[in-house]
Amino acid sequence: MEMEPTEKIEKGNTLSLNDPIMKNLAKNWTAFNKDVQKLDIQGMEKSITNLETGMDQVKRNWDDYHELFLQKKTSSEEYVHSQEYINELEESLKQTGIPFSGTFPQYTMVPFQLSISLDRLEIEMSIGRKKEKTTILRPEELARWVLTQFKKVTGKKFDDVSFMRDLIAAYSIMNKISFRKPSVDWGKAVSLKEMYDVRQWWKQGKNPGR
Repeated sequence: MEMEPTEKIEKGNTLSLNDPIMKNLAKNWTAFNKDVQKLDIQGMEKSITNLETGMDQVKRNWDDYHELFLQKKTSSEEYVHSQEYINELEESLKQTGIPFSGTFPQYTMVPFQLSISLDRLEIEMSIGRKKEKTTILRPEELARWVLTQFKKVTGKKFDDVSFMRDLIAAYSIMNKISFRKPSVDWGKAVSLKEMYDVRQWWKQGKNPGR
């Protein structure tokens, strides 16, 4: 006997491929793609028939499925707006071992700023002008994403030779531009931000002297 979606709501209110109708649809969709790759036309015909049967079952029960989908979305929205979510998020961030300060929805974890926007339902991790975004909100998954972004920057070996070479080159250019001289006037102060801008221009292939 076919299990109705309303029965599944009562049995756990869980959306997953364990739903027999959706599970069969996924199974037959996978089978069809494999048949296409193998050029198994007889197999394709069988998969199409099974998919048609599954889609008919979904259509007949769509109102119940739609209600279930909306219930899940609503409960997820209520969760991310709750104090429970904040507590679990901060606990997950602590588990990464990254020192951080601040309060929800803004955190500082040097050299990053972590911002949670519940209006846009996205997370932004920024360092200077560089920004990385994700829509993953589950605390444990989000913490893993944060750790990955953090390691990408802090895990890199510092190249002091390249750093000093770029620093001197940027200083030389901005010094000559700022003081309108053909040669570098060593010892004159130059804005760090202007030197950073020079570095960004280089990366973009632009000539800051023009």
